[in-house]
Amino acid sequence: MVLDPVISAARRGALAYVGALALTRDLVSDTVEQFAERGAPVERAVRSRVSQATSAARQRLEHAAGGLRQQAAEPAAPAPSPAGGLLAQGRDRLLGALSIPTQRTLHDLSDQVDHLGAALDELRAQRRQAKAAALPEPLPGYDKMNVDTVVRHLAALEGAGLRAVRAYEQEHGKRVTVLRAVEERLALAPTV
Repeated sequence: MVLDPVISAARRGALAYVGALALTRDLVSDTVEQFAERGAPVERAVRSRVSQATSAARQRLEHAAGGLRQQAAEPAAPAPSPAGGLLAQGRDRLLGALSIPTQRTLHDLSDQVDHLGAALDELRAQRRQAKAAALPEPLPGYDKMNVDTVVRHLAALEGAGLRAVRAYEQEHGKRVTVLRAVEERLALAPTV
């Protein structure tokens, strides 16, 4: 007779454990779905910005290539003296026949490379800005914090703050220690 209440209590405890696992799975699944829904518009916006920046860089590249083609098609300017002019023209014709670039062409190419390098730097800066705009820092100065500092700050955060840290860390640093500490804090925090 004493055994029945013990078995009943053990059975109820086992069922509660299984129920808690099922509830946790449901909560995790719902949270992932919410993240996916919120992340889709951000992804589209970032892709659009990258596409626009790529298109602008491609146009600048085509413009620079057109300028190079035009310069290559233009005849060389005559030299100031007649003897030097004949020599320069002969030299330029020989270099052109051998497909060897002149000093002026090399200088122009160098300028174009510098221009394209600046365009690439600008494109990289735009990509960094787009990435930074996609997910802001969860705490001021977060990117400069080491793992220990971040973990200390977690104690002051609740559900939404902890989830923001987790999302940012998963997107950027992926520091396992931070992610583990966030998960532990979330497990202890009351569900909101």
